[in-house]
Amino acid sequence: MKEKTTCETCGYFGHDIHDDIYDCQEQWEVENGIPKGQWMIDWIKRLQEKEPYVSDFVKWSSKH
Repeated sequence: MKEKTTCETCGYFGHDIHDDIYDCQEQWEVENGIPKGQWMIDWIKRLQEKEPYVSDFVKWSSKH
């Protein structure tokens, strides 16, 4: 049986591996009735909504 550990970031106490900020976010989601991993799905959707970045060099070179 695994030893229970405490997360120094969010205070989670339990058997699950919990060692980075992503684990803290997923634990928060579970505690609040949100499907685990939903934050990443939402983040990817927001990234896809943004206009692609076009550097000044690309703008300049397309004119010449």
